[in-house]
Amino acid sequence: IAGGLGLLYDRAGSDRYLGGVYAQGSGYWYAVGALIDETGNDVYNTVYYPQGSGIHLANGFLFDGAGDDAYYSRMGPGQGAAHDWALGMFVDAGGNDAYSIPGGNGLALTNSVAIFVDKSGDDRYERKEVQNHGSANFTRSTGGIGLFLDAGGKDAYPDTLAANDKIWQQGTYGVGRDIDLNKITKSAIEELAASSALPDSTNSIEDIFAAASEWEVGSAVQRVRVAR
Repeated sequence: IAGGLGLLYDRAGSDRYLGGVYAQGSGYWYAVGALIDETGNDVYNTVYYPQGSGIHLANGFLFDGAGDDAYYSRMGPGQGAAHDWALGMFVDAGGNDAYSIPGGNGLALTNSVAIFVDKSGDDRYERKEVQNHGSANFTRSTGGIGLFLDAGGKDAYPDTLAANDKIWQQGTYGVGRDIDLNKITKSAIEELAASSALPDSTNSIEDIFAAASEWEVGSAVQRVRVAR
């Protein structure tokens, strides 16, 4: 019978997920399948249509919150993929991760929407495949949307199409982007404070006392603390 809801939730620990077809956060024929793993160095290993895939008017979702994870599938599509009026979504929120799949990472087949997001970490994407990293097909007089986003870290890709700090396009409405959204920037006040001259042992006691007597605000914070 078509339809249903399947959910797997794991709060912590380094886990090993082994599956076959339609596994690890996948939905099939009017169903919803979800896998949520909050933390741990996890291994995901399966065969076909896995890891955040929606197939035939269904929804699939995989979320991994943290950890150095490895995602492997012998066959695609998967890892944020969708087929036949479906939605597939994959989100990895942190860690240095490895991905290996021949056709996935935001792959929309046959009028579907597929979303792949890796929020941070130095990640490795394996397997040179035309339909990896944001790709969509135009079929039955209708397109799809395939989105790939890597939002931080120094990442390794198997070909020259995708690269750090780059945007690319594949198929009809297939888009990939690697961009660092996690840069730590200093405010103007912090930059000024960092460049301010600090008192040291060569300063006279009068100069050190004068610096210690300043208001400990704005650009003077670091200098006042050292003087005190």
